[in-house]
Amino acid sequence: MPILILWIVFALIPAVIAIGKGRSPVGWFFIGVLLSPILAAVIVSVLPSPAVEQQRHDELVAAASRNARPVGPDTQDDPISVVARLAQLRDSGAITTEEYEAKKAELLSRI
Repeated sequence: MPILILWIVFALIPAVIAIGKGRSPVGWFFIGVLLSPILAAVIVSVLPSPAVEQQRHDELVAAASRNARPVGPDTQDDPISVVARLAQLRDSGAITTEEYEAKKAELLSRI
C-alpha cells in the first residue's frame, strides 16, 4: 500500500512539469500513474510547449508558401521548357499528339 501511495505522489511531478509547459496536468498525471512517474516526467520535460510547436508550424507553412510555384503549362516558365514538358506528357501517353501540337503552336506563337 505505501508503494501505491508513493507512486501516486510521484505521478504529481509530471503534472507539475506539464503546468509549466502549458500542457494538461491531469493528462500527464494519469500518464505518470499508468506508465511510470519518472518516464512521464522525462517525456513531458523534453516536449516543447504548444506555443513553440505552433510557431514552428507557422514558420514552415510560411516558408512553403514562399517556395511554392504553380506547376503545369500555365506557369511563367519560358515556352521552350513548357514544350519539353508537354513532349514528356505526350511520350508518356498523358496527352494526345494533337493536343501536344495545338499547345506547342500556341506557346511558340507567343515568342
